[in-house]
Amino acid sequence: MGADTRRRAGTPLALTVVSVLMLSACTGGSSSSGGSKSVPAARTAGATKVDVCELVPAEAVSQVVERPLIVVGRSAGAPRNTTVSCDLGERFAEPVVTVTLAPDPIAVDVFDAAYGLRAGGNPDTMSLGDKSYLRTEDNDRVLHVFVHGAVLSVTAVIGPPGSAAAAGGSGESAAGAGADEGGVSRAQLIRITRAAVHALPENPVVDSSTAPPSCGEVDATVLAETLGRPPTLDAGLAFGNGALMCSWSGQPGSVTMTLTGDPRDLQRYLHTHPADEQIAVAGVLPPSEGRAMSSPEVAGDMAVQVGDDQLMTLQVIPAAGYTDDGIDTTASERKVAEAGLDLLGQMQ
Repeated sequence: MGADTRRRAGTPLALTVVSVLMLSACTGGSSSSGGSKSVPAARTAGATKVDVCELVPAEAVSQVVERPLIVVGRSAGAPRNTTVSCDLGERFAEPVVTVTLAPDPIAVDVFDAAYGLRAGGNPDTMSLGDKSYLRTEDNDRVLHVFVHGAVLSVTAVIGPPGSAAAAGGSGESAAGAGADEGGVSRAQLIRITRAAVHALPENPVVDSSTAPPSCGEVDATVLAETLGRPPTLDAGLAFGNGALMCSWSGQPGSVTMTLTGDPRDLQRYLHTHPADEQIAVAGVLPPSEGRAMSSPEVAGDMAVQVGDDQLMTLQVIPAAGYTDDGIDTTASERKVAEAGLDLLGQMQ
């Protein structure tokens, strides 16, 4: 089989953002609401528990994008500086819109360093919340909002790969560029984000322990070896067709695993990730049973097809980050995949 070297594109910026947010939590302390921009403002309102999937319910997002969307995934970051995400889309594990909330208070300067002009990339300055920036990243638009000391980010797909909207073409409709091609327009993204900002309480807290019991059957020692930290089972979602999504964190790393035995999910995945464009990953399962593959462009990913109907996908972000711009699939990533396959076998 060919080498399974993968480019770690985009990782330095992602790790910088995580590091900046962590530094804020370590040095923030308390302050008055009118304090320095380098110190988080104190919150005086009582804590209100927030379900990130209810900030803008799927029904409301569906009305904005003019097609039905459902919750297709949940994930959570490190238990300290908790970050929780809700994926909305039309199909399992294929988000069209993702709402992410980092509820712990940070300073304005920290937000600017993570998402503003100092972070590079020429973001657009917006007028939502206390401060906000709109960034275009590959095939996504991301609107980051600083509000009540928290960070609310809404990510939306511009258009399917190869579409005019994704390529920067017109793709215009009454709803805006990309909306008529299965994507989300800039105007629609702003409407969704504005609704989420309006719904966010002054002192939000999240309960990220939402995973179904079956997620707990994955060997924690294998996850710890991969993450470089003891794992915390943070979030998960059981789908009506029997599919399963699980997310673990090991500050500041994470592992997200999806498992499905629905052949339609497998067909859709292979349609958007053609096998001949992937790199074979050896040592996960015998060739007679299926195939393991990895993108040459996405960091820490793996997909394993078993037979004609089962699929496992894996996304790993080690706590220490990636060591260079081109490394092989690690032995610990293979072990996580094998643990996931054990769970996939139990789902039959």
